[in-house]
Amino acid sequence: MHSMLALFLALVAPAAATLSGTAMSAMVEPSTGTLRLVPRRSSAASFESAKEAAWAHYKDSAYASTGWARLEVHTNPAVADSIAALAAGMLEGNLTASRIYEAAMNSGVGPLWAMNANTSAFVKANDEWIASMQKLAAHSTAADRAYWHQVSLIYIQLQGIHQGYSAAAAASGGTLPPLSFLSLLALNMGDELGAFSGFVPGGEAAVARGSLPVFGDLRPFFDAGKCSALVKLLDGGADLLIAQETWGSLESMLRIYKLYVTLTLTLTLTLTLTFGSTSNTSARAPSSFGDIG
Repeated sequence: MHSMLALFLALVAPAAATLSGTAMSAMVEPSTGTLRLVPRRSSAASFESAKEAAWAHYKDSAYASTGWARLEVHTNPAVADSIAALAAGMLEGNLTASRIYEAAMNSGVGPLWAMNANTSAFVKANDEWIASMQKLAAHSTAADRAYWHQVSLIYIQLQGIHQGYSAAAAASGGTLPPLSFLSLLALNMGDELGAFSGFVPGGEAAVARGSLPVFGDLRPFFDAGKCSALVKLLDGGADLLIAQETWGSLESMLRIYKLYVTLTLTLTLTLTLTFGSTSNTSARAPSSFGDIG
């Protein structure tokens, strides 16, 4: 499923520190197709060149005044979607590496953590099912292909976050220990990780068929957690507003307010503003979804 990612390597230079934060670019090396992270000297929103797959700006000091760090990531529609997604992830993983490590330690999924057998079986079966659906979608409708294309980009972005973090850890002189990909995946699973770990898969036959494990008693799942939010649809469907209070565990309080601008291409290679191409989320590092009010 992630074999294409082996084509890209992260070569990291020190990020450029400015009075307002840290800026970095992910550049495509023309001769090899690999990505290289370099300091970004331009303050313009436009891309410096066609080789700039993505750029990002991170302001960690905003914690002191607002309670959130701020991350802004822009991807270049001139490069392939898979490269843009990987570049975005690498930038986030590298710039927010210290917060990722803190989140992993606070959540109990640090360097010495190992996923229990039940959860590992579920994650493995789920990954295999997603991979099989992507293959099926290649021979299905245009809508199916478009949907699973976006799903694959999310997985590529998460792989990029892991590569970016790993590069920062390697350059840290031992202050940032390496983290496994499963640790980052566990941080993205969030509260569901605890819910799944208590269930027993329904047998190897389901896994062999490529379907998700069938859990036995699902009643504990419905009491695993609750959350409240206010949702308002603006007149004419102009926008959807969602407000949520900040209540949860202490480990969720390493919050980053993220702005992602990701212009993706359709499978016919025509520029399309995919729904949600500009997103603002409040999330813990390194979650690729907004889950914190």
